[in-house]
Amino acid sequence: MTAPQLVKVDDGQYRLTGEIVFSVVATLADRPLDDNGGACHVALDTLERADSSVLALLLRWLRRERRRGITLTFSGFSDQLLSLIDLYDLEPILLELQQEGGNAVEIRKPL
Repeated sequence: MTAPQLVKVDDGQYRLTGEIVFSVVATLADRPLDDNGGACHVALDTLERADSSVLALLLRWLRRERRRGITLTFSGFSDQLLSLIDLYDLEPILLELQQEGGNAVEIRKPL
Protein backbone atom coordinates (compact mmCIF):
# COMPACT_ATOMS: atom_id res chain seq x y z
CA MET A 1 0.00 0.00 0.00
CA THR A 2 1.32 3.41 -0.99
CA ALA A 3 0.99 5.90 1.86
CA PRO A 4 -1.39 8.77 1.16
CA GLN A 5 0.08 12.21 0.77
CA LEU A 6 -1.17 15.70 0.18
CA VAL A 7 1.64 17.17 -1.90
CA LYS A 8 1.95 20.94 -2.21
CA VAL A 9 2.68 21.66 -5.87
CA ASP A 10 2.58 25.47 -5.67
CA ASP A 11 0.90 28.17 -3.60
CA GLY A 12 -2.69 27.03 -3.17
CA GLN A 13 -2.11 23.99 -5.43
CA TYR A 14 -2.11 20.42 -4.10
CA ARG A 15 -2.09 16.88 -5.44
CA LEU A 16 -3.59 13.99 -3.48
CA THR A 17 -1.53 10.83 -4.06
CA GLY A 18 -1.26 7.24 -2.88
CA GLU A 19 -3.95 4.92 -1.60
CA ILE A 20 -6.59 6.51 0.57
CA VAL A 21 -8.88 4.16 2.44
CA PHE A 22 -10.82 4.38 5.69
CA SER A 23 -7.94 3.18 7.86
CA VAL A 24 -5.64 6.05 6.80
CA VAL A 25 -7.93 8.94 5.83
CA ALA A 26 -7.74 10.47 9.32
CA THR A 27 -4.07 11.28 8.71
CA LEU A 28 -5.22 13.85 6.11
CA ALA A 29 -8.47 15.11 7.63
CA ASP A 30 -7.03 17.95 9.67
CA ARG A 31 -4.15 18.78 7.35
CA PRO A 32 -4.28 22.53 6.70
CA LEU A 33 -4.56 23.80 3.15
CA ASP A 34 -2.66 27.00 2.48
CA ASP A 35 -4.65 29.22 0.17
CA ASN A 36 -3.29 31.48 -2.52
CA GLY A 37 -5.16 34.72 -2.00
CA GLY A 38 -8.43 33.05 -1.04
CA ALA A 39 -8.31 30.08 -3.42
CA CYS A 40 -7.02 26.53 -3.21
CA HIS A 41 -7.09 23.60 -5.63
CA VAL A 42 -6.64 19.86 -5.03
CA ALA A 43 -5.97 17.51 -7.97
CA LEU A 44 -7.18 13.94 -7.48
CA ASP A 45 -5.91 12.40 -10.71
CA THR A 46 -2.88 10.70 -9.12
CA LEU A 47 -4.78 8.75 -6.48
CA GLU A 48 -3.88 5.09 -6.86
CA ARG A 49 -6.79 3.77 -4.83
CA ALA A 50 -9.68 5.46 -3.07
CA ASP A 51 -12.80 4.35 -1.26
CA SER A 52 -15.78 6.32 0.03
CA SER A 53 -13.68 7.78 2.84
CA VAL A 54 -12.10 10.10 0.25
CA LEU A 55 -15.51 11.65 -0.35
CA ALA A 56 -15.91 12.23 3.37
CA LEU A 57 -12.49 13.88 3.37
CA LEU A 58 -13.42 16.19 0.47
CA LEU A 59 -16.68 17.18 2.16
CA ARG A 60 -14.81 17.92 5.38
CA TRP A 61 -12.30 20.10 3.54
CA LEU A 62 -15.07 21.92 1.64
CA ARG A 63 -16.92 22.77 4.84
CA ARG A 64 -13.77 23.83 6.68
CA GLU A 65 -12.51 26.03 3.87
CA ARG A 66 -15.96 27.56 3.39
CA ARG A 67 -15.86 28.69 7.04
CA ARG A 68 -12.46 30.26 6.35
CA GLY A 69 -13.77 32.05 3.27
CA ILE A 70 -11.53 30.03 0.95
CA THR A 71 -12.65 28.88 -2.50
CA LEU A 72 -11.69 25.22 -2.77
CA THR A 73 -11.73 23.37 -6.09
CA PHE A 74 -11.11 19.75 -7.04
CA SER A 75 -10.33 18.10 -10.35
CA GLY A 76 -9.46 14.67 -11.67
CA PHE A 77 -12.23 12.55 -10.17
CA SER A 78 -11.64 8.91 -11.17
CA ASP A 79 -14.38 6.69 -12.55
CA GLN A 80 -14.46 4.95 -9.16
CA LEU A 81 -15.04 8.21 -7.27
CA LEU A 82 -17.64 9.32 -9.81
CA SER A 83 -19.46 6.01 -9.29
CA LEU A 84 -19.42 6.53 -5.52
CA ILE A 85 -20.69 10.10 -5.89
CA ASP A 86 -23.54 8.74 -8.00
CA LEU A 87 -24.23 5.78 -5.67
CA TYR A 88 -24.43 7.98 -2.57
CA ASP A 89 -26.22 10.80 -4.45
CA LEU A 90 -23.57 13.28 -3.33
CA GLU A 91 -23.57 15.54 -6.36
CA PRO A 92 -26.43 17.72 -4.99
CA ILE A 93 -24.59 18.06 -1.65
CA LEU A 94 -21.32 18.96 -3.34
CA LEU A 95 -23.10 21.47 -5.56
CA GLU A 96 -24.94 22.95 -2.55
CA LEU A 97 -21.63 23.48 -0.77
CA GLN A 98 -20.34 25.09 -3.93
CA GLN A 99 -23.24 27.54 -4.08
CA GLU A 100 -23.17 28.40 -0.38
CA GLY A 101 -19.46 28.90 -0.02
CA GLY A 102 -18.25 29.92 -3.44
CA ASN A 103 -16.49 26.56 -3.73
CA ALA A 104 -16.20 24.88 -7.10
CA VAL A 105 -16.45 21.15 -7.54
CA GLU A 106 -15.61 19.72 -10.93
CA ILE A 107 -17.60 16.49 -11.05
CA ARG A 108 -16.71 14.92 -14.36
CA LYS A 109 -14.43 12.33 -15.81
CA PRO A 110 -10.78 13.26 -16.28
CA LEU A 111 -9.70 13.88 -19.88
